[in-house]
Amino acid sequence: MQMTLYRSSTRGKERNAVYPIRVDVTNVEEMRQVAEYDHVCATYKGNYRSKENFICSNCLPMDCDNDHSEDPREWRSAQDVEAAFPDVMFFVVNSRNNRKEKHGKPARPRFHIYFPCNEITDADEYEQLKKRVHAAFPEFDKNGLGATRFFFGVEGTEAFVAEGAKKIDEVLTTAATGTKKENKRKGRVQVPQVIKHDERNSTITKLVGSLQQQGFEDEDIEDFILRTARKRCEDYGIKRPGEDKAFGDKEVLGIVGSILKKEKGVLRVVKDGDEERIGDFNITQACRALYDLDPESTQFVLSWEQYSAAAKKAGLKNFKKVYNNYVHQQAKLAQEEIQREREDSPSKQTKFTGQWRALYCGEWGATDQGISRDSTFSDKTQHDGKVTACSHPILPKERIVDVETGSQQIALTFSHGEKWEDVVVPKKTIATRNSIVSLADNGIAVNDITSRGLIEYLAEVERLNYDTIPTVKGVCHLGWAKDCGFAPYTKSVRVCPSGKTESGTLESLHAAGSADEWLEEALSARKRSPVNKVLLAASFASVLLEPLSIPSFFVHIYGSSGTGKSVGQMLAASVWGNPTKGELFQTLNSTVVGIELYSAFLRNLPVILDEAQTERDAREGRVLVQIYKIVAEAGRLRGTQSVTLADKRKWHNLFITSGEHPILSNNDGGGAYNRALEIQLEGREINGRACAINVAKNYGHAGQKFLAALDMNKAQELYNNTLASLPANTSGKQAACVAILLTADRLACEYVYGTNDALTLDDILRLDAVKDEATVISTEARITEFIDEWIASNSLKFLKGDGEFMMRDEQPRFGEIYGKIKDGYVYIVPSILRKAVAQAGFPDLTTTLKKLEEDGRLKTYPGEKKFTCRTRLLGQLTRCICLKQAEDDPAPTPPETTTTSDPQPTTPRELSPEEKTRPLTEDERYEIEEREAIRMFGGG
Repeated sequence: MQMTLYRSSTRGKERNAVYPIRVDVTNVEEMRQVAEYDHVCATYKGNYRSKENFICSNCLPMDCDNDHSEDPREWRSAQDVEAAFPDVMFFVVNSRNNRKEKHGKPARPRFHIYFPCNEITDADEYEQLKKRVHAAFPEFDKNGLGATRFFFGVEGTEAFVAEGAKKIDEVLTTAATGTKKENKRKGRVQVPQVIKHDERNSTITKLVGSLQQQGFEDEDIEDFILRTARKRCEDYGIKRPGEDKAFGDKEVLGIVGSILKKEKGVLRVVKDGDEERIGDFNITQACRALYDLDPESTQFVLSWEQYSAAAKKAGLKNFKKVYNNYVHQQAKLAQEEIQREREDSPSKQTKFTGQWRALYCGEWGATDQGISRDSTFSDKTQHDGKVTACSHPILPKERIVDVETGSQQIALTFSHGEKWEDVVVPKKTIATRNSIVSLADNGIAVNDITSRGLIEYLAEVERLNYDTIPTVKGVCHLGWAKDCGFAPYTKSVRVCPSGKTESGTLESLHAAGSADEWLEEALSARKRSPVNKVLLAASFASVLLEPLSIPSFFVHIYGSSGTGKSVGQMLAASVWGNPTKGELFQTLNSTVVGIELYSAFLRNLPVILDEAQTERDAREGRVLVQIYKIVAEAGRLRGTQSVTLADKRKWHNLFITSGEHPILSNNDGGGAYNRALEIQLEGREINGRACAINVAKNYGHAGQKFLAALDMNKAQELYNNTLASLPANTSGKQAACVAILLTADRLACEYVYGTNDALTLDDILRLDAVKDEATVISTEARITEFIDEWIASNSLKFLKGDGEFMMRDEQPRFGEIYGKIKDGYVYIVPSILRKAVAQAGFPDLTTTLKKLEEDGRLKTYPGEKKFTCRTRLLGQLTRCICLKQAEDDPAPTPPETTTTSDPQPTTPRELSPEEKTRPLTEDERYEIEEREAIRMFGGG
C-alpha cells in the first residue's frame, strides 16, 4: 500500500504552511525519513496547507498523546491500536515528545499513526472518516481531526509498521452500525428507543461524552441531545408527582451544560466588527501583536506568557489553538494576495534572453537593459525618476536548505551577455546593504547606490514566486551528509562552499587520467615499501572514522630530505583527487584556525599536510602542531559581532603529515601519543620522481570506487574482529588507529586493488609506529623527570641548609633564590617552579604534585595549603614545595679484574716558593682550584 505525504525542509516550524516536497511512502524507511521533517498527509493547491486548498488524500493521520488519563495502566500503545483495528495496515512514528514531560504532565508514550486509505477528494468526508476512527479508538487526540493536520518532524525518530490486508476506510464503512459489544468497543453509545425516567440523566451524560470523543462541537452536541430527548425520553413534557414543572428543553440543556462546563455566567467569544473578544480580552489584537514579533525572540516569549495568562483569566482556555488559526489565516491571505498580484499584472514578468524561467517581478521592469521601477516619494536613491536595482539580468534560481542546520542559501544566476553564471550565497547576504555589495566580487553590478534596489527586487521576486523557485538540499562541507550519502559523490545533496579556497578544494575532487595507470602505480608503490601501504590505507580509512565512531588521529612520517615523503603523501591524496600541492595537498605553514577551517570543510576526507618543520619553534626545537586541538574534532566556541555564539566547526578526519622531525615532543601528554602513529624513514627512499609524475596525471578514481562498493555493516564487523585480535599490550586508542588502518586496507584490496596482499600488523610493528603501553610514559612521569633535571642544573640558586649558598663566592653573582636543599629534601618556591614547568611546555603542575604525594616524594604538613609546607629562607618564613631528592639508580656490579690492590689517589703537588712568585700556567691554576674544591667539600 502506498501513501502520499508532503514535507518541508525544516522541523519545528509551527507557522509554516507550505509543504512542497512530495514523498510516496511504501515502506518503513521511507516513512521514517519523511517523519524527520514537518509534514502533512494530504495534497493541497500550491502545496499551501488549508482546508480550502484540500485536493485529496490517501493517508489518515491520527495522534495519541495518552492525555486521557494519568493512570499509566490506562495509557495506550501501538499494540492497542492494532488490536482495535485487526488486519488494518498502518505505520507508527514516535512523536517529538515521546517519553518526555509535556505541559507539566509526566512523561508517557506519545506516537503518530498513519492509516493508508482509499483516495478521498472532499475535505468534509475526510474529517468525518477521522471522527469515525476517533470514535472507534477514543484515546486518539480529538483536537487533531481536521483536514489540515500537520506533524512536527523528529530528528532520528523511529518508525514501525503493522502489517494488514485492509485499509482503514474499508473496515469503517459501516461504523454507525454494529452489535452492542462492537459499538461499546468503538466508543459509541447505543441509544435505547425509549429513555426511561431513572436512566435519563446517565444516558444523556454518556451520549454527551461519546459525541465529545467523536470531535463534535458543543453547539452540535446540544442540538443532537435536544432532538433525541424530545423523541425518546418517556417523561419529556410531563410533570411528574413531586416536581415543580415538566421536564423540557431547559432541563435538558441544564444537564448538557453542566457536562460541557457551560454553566450560566461563563463568558463567550463575541464579534466586535472585525475583531473578536471575550470579556475585556481582545483576542484579535493579541494575535496581531504576537504575529508581528519574531517567534524566536525573547520578546515573543514574554508577550506570549502575558497574553496567555490574560486569555486564561478571561475564560479562553484554547488561546494557542486560536493563535495558530490566526497564523494560518494570515498565511492564506498572503498567498491570496500574491495570486491577485499575479493575475492583476500578468505582464510584469522578467524578460531576459536565455533566462531559466520567466518570474513575476511586481512593479519592477526586468529586461536585458537592466532592472528598475518608477520611484516613489519615499525613495532616496533615484535617477531620472527611476530606482535601479541592477544594470544587467539577475534572478534567484534555487533555494538551498542545509540538511543539517536548516540554514538557507540562495543560488543567483546573472548574465552580462549570452552567458549565464551562477553564484551561491547565504540568504543574509542579500538582506542588508552592507553585505549585498560583496556580490560585486562575483561580477554582479551592485554598489552602495543600487544595493537597496537590488535587495527589494530580489525579495519581491522570491515572494511572488516562492512555490516556483525550487528548494534543494545542501550541505556546507564534504563527506558524510545526514541521510544523503557522501558529498560530493551523491546527487541527493549539493555542496555549497563558502569561499574561493573551499571552491578550489571542491574542484580538486574529480577524476583525471587513467584508472588503470593509477592502479598500476599504486600496486608498484605498495610493493616498494609498507610505508606506502600505510599511507594509502590511511587515505581510505578517513571516510570510515565517523560511521564507525573512531576518533581522529595522525599518521606522521619523518626523515631526512629526499626520502620520498611528499611523494607518498601525493599518492595518498590521489585516491580522492588532484594531489598537487595547493589542491588536496597543503603545507603545515598555516595557523591552527586555518587548519580547523580546512579540516571542517573536508569533514571526512583525509587532511594531508606536508613539511612539519616549517612550524618548529626556534628556541625549543619542537613542533608547534597542537595535536590535541586538531584531533578534538571541533573548533573553539567563538562569539560573533552580534554577541551570539558562532556555529562550531566540526570535523572527523585522518591527518597524514610529514616532516624532518617527529611530530610528538617529550612535553606532549599520553593522550597525544595515543592519537598519533609516527614512522621514521631512516634515510631509505620509498618513492621517486616517476611516481609523482604518474599520480599527478592519474587520480580521483579509487575513492569513488571504494565508496560505491562500501558495505558499512561489513566494515564494522571487520573492524571489530581486527580490534579484538590485536595484542593486549597495544596502547588503548592506538589499537583503534591500527585496527582501522588494517580494516581499510583489507577493504581496499577487495574493492580497488583486487589483490590479497593487505597490510598486516607485522608491517606496522616493523615500522615501529605503535607504542607499547609500557613505553608510553605518563605526563606526570615526564614532568617529574624534568623537575629533577631542573634542580640539578640550577643547584647554585639553592641555599645549602638554612642560609649558605652552595659556594660562598657565588652569592654576589646569583641574586635570585629558588629555595634550599636540606636533609635530603629540596624546598622550592612554588611560583618559580610553576613558571619553569610552564616555560618547558608542560601542562599544569597540580596532577604531578598529587602523584608525587601518592609516591611519598612530596612532604606536606597538616593545616598548610595543599602540596606545600612552610620553611625559612634567609630568615624569611616562606611557603614552599618540599620534594624529596631522587634516589640514585643501583650501582652496576663492577667487572672482575686481576688487580690485587686499588691504586692510591695522588695528592696534588705543593708549589715551591720560586714557582709561587712567577705567573701561573693554565694547568697550575686548574690544580689550585681543584685543591680548593677538595678542601671545601671533602673527597679524594
